[in-house]
Amino acid sequence: MKKLSVVLLTLVLAAAWTATAFAEAKPYASIRFQTMYTSFEDSVAGSADVSDLRFGLLHTGTSRVGVKFKVSDEVSGLVELRLFDSDNSNTVGLRHAFGKYDFGAGTLLIGQTWMPYSVFFPQVYDDTAGLRQGSAANRAAQVRLTLDAGVYIALIDNTAGTTDDDVEIPEIAIGYKGKAGNVGFGIHGAYVSVDDTGADEEGYAVMGDITAKLGAVKLMARAFFGEDVNRLTGGGFALSTGTTSGDLDSYGVIASATFYPSDKIAVTVGGAYNETEAAAGDDNNELTLWVNAPIKVTKGFTIVPEIAYVDALDVAGIGGASTTNGADNALFVGAKWQFDL
Repeated sequence: MKKLSVVLLTLVLAAAWTATAFAEAKPYASIRFQTMYTSFEDSVAGSADVSDLRFGLLHTGTSRVGVKFKVSDEVSGLVELRLFDSDNSNTVGLRHAFGKYDFGAGTLLIGQTWMPYSVFFPQVYDDTAGLRQGSAANRAAQVRLTLDAGVYIALIDNTAGTTDDDVEIPEIAIGYKGKAGNVGFGIHGAYVSVDDTGADEEGYAVMGDITAKLGAVKLMARAFFGEDVNRLTGGGFALSTGTTSGDLDSYGVIASATFYPSDKIAVTVGGAYNETEAAAGDDNNELTLWVNAPIKVTKGFTIVPEIAYVDALDVAGIGGASTTNGADNALFVGAKWQFDL
């Protein structure tokens, strides 16, 4: 695996400097380092609280190296690899690999990239992957048609099945993204179906999001509702401790406000609430709060101090905690250090 990672990285870097013979090519890289103290509290009898220091490249592989290609005004593409440190065996993985054709009235995208309904909130513990709660920020193989009018339809790799026989159709996503002045908005729907041990199992989600720039303040919000939403390839909707299937409803909201007192400093406050119906007993719900302050030290170098808190409320435990039964609550204090090259 390590040798394969080196080969992949070498190929991407070589392409960046040789592709100019047949296309415009722009290589780039982003190094994202995390110094984050984490504390998980667990009240379950026999379980211990856990504290840890995350010191290294972000565990989610958001450090990256890539190449943007442009063959013509109609055809372009992107290849991007993610970089892991020694905690993850110094491996290299694939983030993006897609081509895009602009046919005049819209674009056709084929390959792996972000889900069309992904939303990215300014939260940095694990670069939005740790506390995303409803943002559904994930990448997958897909075929996506987007019209200039803002409407899109996408066929997405269906990962809900356990074997190839379980999956008969891809995940289907349909949506609209628009803008009116300083306000951007979107409405999205996603549906997935899988034949699980002879019985059809389904999942869906309906999402709405809005972004508004009001002077020196930027507001973002997303709300979603769905059933068996963790079947969707996008993920990041319901609680990780919630049951995947069983006609269980989920809903949630995530919002943030970013203030820009200067062109060098910003301050973001945000929060999310997520509730997933339980097959028995109380529903699972979780509350997330965070505050951070991106500091642009100079061009290409940014430091983002952050404090985040997660309260599991009535859920069995916070996913990802290194405790016996998951944690009741978790605290994250530290910073992300980012170089964009």
